[in-house]
Amino acid sequence: MKKIIITGGTGFIGISLAGHLAKLGFHPVLIARHTPIKTEFDFVKWDGFQLGEWTQALNGALAIVNL
Repeated sequence: MKKIIITGGTGFIGISLAGHLAKLGFHPVLIARHTPIKTEFDFVKWDGFQLGEWTQALNGALAIVNL
């Protein structure tokens, strides 16, 4: 499955985009500072100060959408 990274993806637009991409057969991964209340998609926390787990999520991604 082709992975698409959505940074800042826990808001209304990001969740909607992730849902649309999932229906098209993509694997959306959300990266954001705030943990979503509820989501069916993979989520990786980003703190904005240091490299962390989120950098590994970029490996193998087909595309990155920056919201």
